[in-house]
Amino acid sequence: MSRRVYLLLTVVTLSVYFVMVLWTLPKIAAAAGGLLPFDLRPWGYTPEEAAALLSALSEAGRTLYSDVQLRLDTVYPPLLAVWICASAARLFPRSVVWAIGLVAVVGMAADLAENAAVARLLDGFDAQTAQRAARWTLVKSAATTVALAALLAGFVAWLWRKGRGRTTG
Repeated sequence: MSRRVYLLLTVVTLSVYFVMVLWTLPKIAAAAGGLLPFDLRPWGYTPEEAAALLSALSEAGRTLYSDVQLRLDTVYPPLLAVWICASAARLFPRSVVWAIGLVAVVGMAADLAENAAVARLLDGFDAQTAQRAARWTLVKSAATTVALAALLAGFVAWLWRKGRGRTTG
């Protein structure tokens, strides 16, 4: 991937992320009396917590969640997975890129499955769907954390090597 395409991917991925984090998710939380949306509960939630969120959520909040947030969060997971893979390719040997890429794809798939379950919950509460959504949330959170931590470690190692190259000689 060219540097220009990589930078464009980075800008688009971050733009979608910031729209969600700075606009839709805070609006949804406000429309639920301050309760956090499902996406902001990385450790999952109980069916009772899911029911409480859905009960507190105003009609406008429900519409924002289903019509805007879930659409953004359908675009974001693939963007993030591709960005993680592209970033890993710049930092690691191919075998490591494959491993990080696999973890990123698991995170993406879990995020999309979580979104499908949340869409069903927004249509009507069901305890089993809430449990399923919470499990997908945990898988998404764990996989994304592992992939991003690996990138951070690779970036720190790259900075270390670059810094050592300047100080020797």
